[in-house]
Amino acid sequence: MLQKIKPTTPSQRHLIRINNVYLRNTPLLKSEVKGLKNSSGRNNTGRITSFHKGGGHKQNYRKIDFTRRKNSVGIITSIEYDPNRTANIASVYDISLKKYSYIISPKNLEVGNIIKSGLNAEISLGHSLPISKIPEGCFLYNLSYKKNGLSKISRAAGTFTYLLETV
Repeated sequence: MLQKIKPTTPSQRHLIRINNVYLRNTPLLKSEVKGLKNSSGRNNTGRITSFHKGGGHKQNYRKIDFTRRKNSVGIITSIEYDPNRTANIASVYDISLKKYSYIISPKNLEVGNIIKSGLNAEISLGHSLPISKIPEGCFLYNLSYKKNGLSKISRAAGTFTYLLETV
């Protein structure tokens, strides 16, 4: 999964990259993908307000489920590369709703894993449950500020949140 690079320059001496051979490049869920327009640094009047923003490769946006509040059980069908974020995404088939969706993939998630969400989910990799059900000392990712809000904390690749007891 991690690939150490043979250093040809001093800056590459400690470089380690993720081996993306196992990732899908084409989206599995075409219904969850939409076009994304590049603003190229322009504001609502069409004038350039932020320079050096144009160009780049064309990207499509993958709609990701940042809520996961319902009591559900899903199975991971694929892990894919997302050009709009540093983290990989995983497509999930929800068994109870018979519906596909994308989630942000944690580090060791594999195709075929079963993930749960809601109040009856136990503590495991990829499961989504309220903070009141999580013991202190756990590493978390993809958290929300509010009780039923969208997750906005620790969403980038390699980031996590550590749950501590408050006194």
